[in-house]
Amino acid sequence: MNNTMVLFWILALIVFYTYIGYGMILFLLVQLKKMWTTEKTFFDSEIEPYVTLVIPAYNELSFIPDKIKNT
Repeated sequence: MNNTMVLFWILALIVFYTYIGYGMILFLLVQLKKMWTTEKTFFDSEIEPYVTLVIPAYNELSFIPDKIKNT
């Protein structure tokens, strides 16, 4: 093989890895992780968390109720 063929195959593998290989590797790693770990619950579904809504406003007192309803 000459240098251009080697360069072609190296670049073709890079393109393949970029568009297909990386996603396949991530998919396989996620599947392996699912096999070895158990599902964990990070929060209790009966307890609802408090939410704080910050609305930046300067001289816009009339728009705040509409903004809260929209959010």
